Amino acid sequence: MRINDGQKQIIIKFLQDKWKLKSCPVCGQQQTYDLAEQVYQLTEYPAVGRMGGSVVAPVIPVTCRNCGNTLLVNALIAKVPLNNSWLDEERAEQEEREGHQ
Repeated sequence: MRINDGQKQIIIKFLQDKWKLKSCPVCGQQQTYDLAEQVYQLTEYPAVGRMGGSVVAPVIPVTCRNCGNTLLVNALIAKVPLNNSWLDEERAEQEEREGHQ
């Protein structure tokens, strides 16, 4: 799923607020990161499919242009609106599970 300018601004603000280390932890370069234009998903291994109870985490890669080190920002934690009803369901289920722990 491609992200729009509004979603990108939410991610950038989230990183500005949360990311204390402004240089790459691998190569040490300052502010050499690119934000991906897409949201990707990480799935539980082995992937058993959404109906089989597999957990899905939507992530946006942030990659160092110098060395390729890649950080994954969880779109749910960053509160990026994704407009996917199944992701909204996943979030609600996750919040319900966390509330019962």
